[in-house]
Amino acid sequence: MGLWGRVVPKTVEFSLLGDWLNICRRHHTEPCDDSKQQRSLTKLNGFQLVDCERQMVVPATGTVKYSALSYVWGSPKSLDSKPNAENWPRVVRDAVLVTKTLGLGYLWVDKHCINQEDSKHKDEQIAMMDQIYERANVTIIAAAGQDAHAGLPGVGTQLLVSTMQHPRRSIMQSTWFTRGWTYQEAILSKRRLFFTEEQVYFESLQSSRLIQTF
Repeated sequence: MGLWGRVVPKTVEFSLLGDWLNICRRHHTEPCDDSKQQRSLTKLNGFQLVDCERQMVVPATGTVKYSALSYVWGSPKSLDSKPNAENWPRVVRDAVLVTKTLGLGYLWVDKHCINQEDSKHKDEQIAMMDQIYERANVTIIAAAGQDAHAGLPGVGTQLLVSTMQHPRRSIMQSTWFTRGWTYQEAILSKRRLFFTEEQVYFESLQSSRLIQTF
């Protein structure tokens, strides 16, 4: 018995992802509204973001819109907490591209936005994790690969054949799904873009579920 599949496009259709987010922003009220995000980020002590244009970590100011990244680190020893942008792991570079394409200027990545060498700063940021994900305009979830070097499928990645299983099954079979903290990150986020090996799956707290195959 053969395995059926089909040829699929090389990359995700970013304009469609943007449409999904806009539908949620315009038509969903509680609990998807962005009122919490309008609160000044300066009140989050020590909160930092990746400036996607300058590709550097900067203090968060005002009410800038940002995305958050949920992913699996892999081996901590393989990741430098303060690398040059060109040495960022693939998942971070891909998330920067997705963030910019969606019209957001900033990205939150725990490994880079939390000072891993400062225990006080680390403890403060972990204590604010609920606010960080709640205030994010969207959370980009890397539900593919084993570590941060796998990247986001469909973002500069050639995928030729897909068996098109339901994305929820792909998510539940992923390494990302086995980590306790990633489940918490997803629950706290009002909008979620899951990048699986085969598809992008959008979900919001008002239960909108949209699928793009690539």
